[in-house]
Amino acid sequence: MKKIAVASLALTVFTLLTAGCSTTKKDTPTSSTPSVSAQVAQQASTKPSDSGTGKPAEFKKIKMVALGDESPRMKDFMTDVNKKLKDELNTELTVQYMPWSAYGSGQQIELMLAAGQDFDFTFTDPTWLNQLVQKKEAYDLTELADKYMPDLKKNLTPQHFEEFTINNKLYAIPMGYAPLSANAYSISVRQDLLEEVNMSEIKSMDDLYRFATLVKAKHPDMYATPNTVSFVQPYLRGLSDKSYTWDQGLKYFLTDESASEGKLVSFVDSPEFKAQSDFFNKLYTNGLLAKDFLTNKAAAQDLFASGKYMWMQGRSGGNNIVEVLPNLQKNVPNAKLKDFLFAPDMPKIKNAYSSTAVMVPAYSKNADRVAMVLNVMQKNLDNFDFFAYGVKDKDYKLVNDKVERINKDELFYQWALFNVNFPRYEATVPDSFIAINKTWDNGAIPSKAFGFMPNMEAVKVERAKLDSVYDERIKPILVGVISYDKGIEVAKKEMAAAGWDKYYSELQKQFSAYRAGKK
Repeated sequence: MKKIAVASLALTVFTLLTAGCSTTKKDTPTSSTPSVSAQVAQQASTKPSDSGTGKPAEFKKIKMVALGDESPRMKDFMTDVNKKLKDELNTELTVQYMPWSAYGSGQQIELMLAAGQDFDFTFTDPTWLNQLVQKKEAYDLTELADKYMPDLKKNLTPQHFEEFTINNKLYAIPMGYAPLSANAYSISVRQDLLEEVNMSEIKSMDDLYRFATLVKAKHPDMYATPNTVSFVQPYLRGLSDKSYTWDQGLKYFLTDESASEGKLVSFVDSPEFKAQSDFFNKLYTNGLLAKDFLTNKAAAQDLFASGKYMWMQGRSGGNNIVEVLPNLQKNVPNAKLKDFLFAPDMPKIKNAYSSTAVMVPAYSKNADRVAMVLNVMQKNLDNFDFFAYGVKDKDYKLVNDKVERINKDELFYQWALFNVNFPRYEATVPDSFIAINKTWDNGAIPSKAFGFMPNMEAVKVERAKLDSVYDERIKPILVGVISYDKGIEVAKKEMAAAGWDKYYSELQKQFSAYRAGKK
């Protein structure tokens, strides 16, 4: 999701594993509580009211839980949306907005699901979805996808659906088809500041540090980078000559992509962990990171848009130029962004295919209409233009096949609907970016860890203890607030006491079994 890892939402995105809630995609979900079982029984008795992809005879209302703030234009635009949906699908859509903090395991939307609150779809990601499936809170969409989403299936790949398939059943509808290899491994640098300090490129971590010091000298109120969900990916390629990847859901490990069947490497014990800690500690001790860098919970994109930061975590294909730059330019009109990927000759690894995905509560009576609506949203370029940009000649104009916005308000998330099969770019997006974006995934290699979701049942106690150690000891070292030399000995002792050896062995065993099943 966009502000989550999404990513991914993703995408990207909020992929923290909760003890006892995950499994591999081939595992059978665990039993549920009686109240949730009753919801599943309701799902079983809830039959789609119509067949095929034509206009249903029965009128239905459905409700979406979205994230962020509703823009002023969005309120009025829903009239246009519902006219289209009424004409094509005999359906009316309402959207309830909630803060980004409501998303994810243990947060408000999950509490709404557990309580059976009235809504029909919301965003998810592979790891959180897996947890919801264990609780039997997600609707099995397998048959509905085949029946009601022919256009969506045509415009995506089988891997998009594999990403959200558990025990051979589809539990979420993928959205978006953007280039996602090496997602989050680049850095988006303020090019206007780069030019101001007479630099043209960032090729190394030394270049990045030099850039930070030169800009700070000219702009004492600026800082290097805001907080971010991930402190690791953008710097990993610049700190290691190995083909390693890191994911928030497997935050204690690096995946060695060069090994024939992949290998999990202890991150805390690696030279890469120390190298990143030392780099960030140098930034922190020299005043190049804000004092609240570790504790500030605001979304990184929102902080970066304030104009007070020099770079942020990048997006695959340079997508921050599309997603972040417009908001930044509201505060800094002459701002420019340029993405840099350390070690560009190293393989680009792809561990996600969808920009985000949508899940339906197990108790929903309207899953068929959700499938129909999402199929319409992602059917073709005309529909993408409508849902992302609004009414032609009222909200936007097309100039040389690019969108020139009249209305600046956000409607349905452009980043979630973008599809390489019918790409549309805004007039502010340079042609140089478009050329890079269209070819970004060329030659990308699927991650050895794609689709791996460990079952924490055997180590749920150890995982809970390790997470406490991570938050209190490991993360402050990783982001440089506490120096590596000062904090690592205590951190490793507490990890050992929390059961690290058992956890490490269990994850290695599951990963080996997962890879063996891929042969």
